[in-house]
Amino acid sequence: MRLQRKSVIAFVVGSVVLVGCTADEDDATATTDEATVTTEESAVTAAADPSATTAPVSDDCELAQGVTDTGVKFGVTTPLSGNAASIGQQHLDAQEAFVEMVNDAGGINGRTLTIVSQDDGFDPQKAVTNAQFLMEQEKVFAIWGNVGSAPSSAVMPMTVAAEVPFLFPYALGRDMTTPVNEYVYSIATPAFDQNVALSTFMSTDEAFVGKSIGLMVINSPDGAETADGFMAGPSADNVVSSQTYDRGTATFKAQLLEFQSSGAEVIYIGVNDAEFSKILSEANDIGLEAIFYGSTGAVTGVPFELAGDFVDGNFGLVFVAPVDGDEPGLAELNAALEEYKPGEDAGTFSVHAWASGMVIAEALEQAGDCLSLENFNNAMQSITDFDTGGLTGPITFTSESHLGNRSIRPVKAEGGAWGTYADWITPS
Repeated sequence: MRLQRKSVIAFVVGSVVLVGCTADEDDATATTDEATVTTEESAVTAAADPSATTAPVSDDCELAQGVTDTGVKFGVTTPLSGNAASIGQQHLDAQEAFVEMVNDAGGINGRTLTIVSQDDGFDPQKAVTNAQFLMEQEKVFAIWGNVGSAPSSAVMPMTVAAEVPFLFPYALGRDMTTPVNEYVYSIATPAFDQNVALSTFMSTDEAFVGKSIGLMVINSPDGAETADGFMAGPSADNVVSSQTYDRGTATFKAQLLEFQSSGAEVIYIGVNDAEFSKILSEANDIGLEAIFYGSTGAVTGVPFELAGDFVDGNFGLVFVAPVDGDEPGLAELNAALEEYKPGEDAGTFSVHAWASGMVIAEALEQAGDCLSLENFNNAMQSITDFDTGGLTGPITFTSESHLGNRSIRPVKAEGGAWGTYADWITPS
């Protein structure tokens, strides 16, 4: 059956900075010569309508790996243990909820969906081993929704070589889509593009125009893209101090003191939510008065829990809708989580997972009964101005660009929640 737009309105996959971690091993493992990694299979396959009948695919159709007349199997390697476990689980919960919703509606073209997950603990080598297992042992149709730039960058070349689609990683490096790889697609606005857009926005918005700016990023390739993007925009002329920090930094007071002495009035920081909270608290400790602007990783509920009233009045940016908004896509996501993942709240990563699932469902529908790699790829490249119910800007893919989204949205913390501050903006 075709999934109507009204019943599948949302599906989601700044500079997000994740803290490196190690994984605890569970009882179920997948073993290779190089490593033993946790395998957490969540074969989420709700039964489709038993009265529905599926005609067999014609003999001249070559179905892709992981596709049968009645099902499509996806795989994902993501952090489900360690410091990044909460965001990996959040993303996976939304993927599984989307799969269950699709299957309860009868599937797509008579096929139900399955997703097999593996825990990589945000370790690139484990992600590589997991991806090999998923492609060679599980024989998945596609790897969908990896979380983390470093693990995704490690996995992506393997999928390209194996001609297995690598769909919608939550990864912000430009290497995901530049150059274009035939079966790699993303809706995650790269860190460079995010920060060109933010730098442009700050140069004209009344809250920031003319103010001196401090810039701090992690000492990593992601951090370099964040800084390079911001400095490529017009607000570069107002930067009075640039600082870096190392992964796992316990205190940011040295950098904050540098900003204080430089006279920075606005401080833009590429950090995760816990780090953003720490910075706000330490800024208060030293008496630093400034407007703080957090990257995408900071825009969660965690800062309000850890830093309390210090968060209100500060800003952030997102490339998916903030979860406290009133977009119709959020209503559907929240309803699905309540039904299929009771007790789990929506977050930035689940919004990305839900939006990416919407795009996958559209491509599967357009590909038709003969779900070959060629037909799927053609379907993806035909998607134009796809509406995710406000979860992202309009999604478009072409043969020349597999980056479907380059937009960001500025948000502001008020009353203990993140709210929309400006409309979607795109770098020039």
